[in-house]
Amino acid sequence: MVPAVHRIVPGRCRHAGVNYRLADLLLENEDFLVAAKEYEKTGYEYAEHSQSSAAGYAAVYAYRQELNKATGVRQREIKRETVTSSLRFADTYPDHEEASIVLEPPPTISMK
Repeated sequence: MVPAVHRIVPGRCRHAGVNYRLADLLLENEDFLVAAKEYEKTGYEYAEHSQSSAAGYAAVYAYRQELNKATGVRQREIKRETVTSSLRFADTYPDHEEASIVLEPPPTISMK
């Protein structure tokens, strides 16, 4: 969960870029799960903007990075979130060049 000081309320397109940068910083800091949530917020909760589809794709990427770290029950939970995010991305941005690719399981992780 992002601390209250860093919460940005969705809805205003001009804040989408700020939220996207926040997600980038979280990803850079390897806080993959929180980054994924912030990318999803940027990609789906704001009015459509120039970074909407990139944010949706970045959310899938961040979930997959978290999946590489997770084990046991936590890995199953992250798999579900990864699949949900992938489906949402492909459904929302079907014309994005990565839309069909995100529907494939990561090569190093079994989706069982």
